[in-house]
Amino acid sequence: MRSAPAIAFEWKRSCVWRASRRAALAAGVACLAWSGLGAWAKLALILLAAWMELRTVRNEDAWHPSRWKLDGDGGWRWRRDGDDPGEGEATLVQATSLGPMILLDLRASGRRVDLALWPDNLDADTRRRLRARLGKEPAIPRERGPK
Repeated sequence: MRSAPAIAFEWKRSCVWRASRRAALAAGVACLAWSGLGAWAKLALILLAAWMELRTVRNEDAWHPSRWKLDGDGGWRWRRDGDDPGEGEATLVQATSLGPMILLDLRASGRRVDLALWPDNLDADTRRRLRARLGKEPAIPRERGPK
């Protein structure tokens, strides 16, 4: 039996994901602004929300490989270019398909890497092949509890 062909793709941030996070931040800020809290409490919570969003964006940009490859034998490889180049292997912990999005939870170089693959950052053919491979190859066998 032949092994499945490798699937390689370049990951970039999704405009849909970025816009939805900004909309959630704006909704949270609007709710705080219209709440009955005091002015100083509103200001403190709005600044905290903005700081958390900025921190999240910086953490995502700090270490995130952009090139991924699912080998024919099921192994994952990553490569990062730029100021801090590198490459290595990764382990798929969980793969979830939510409507048009594929969520991959990977461990690479001791770090957790979450990839959200939306229609605007992954072409349709690669998305279809990846869904087919992930459907046939579960990431981690789930243990069943007592019956």
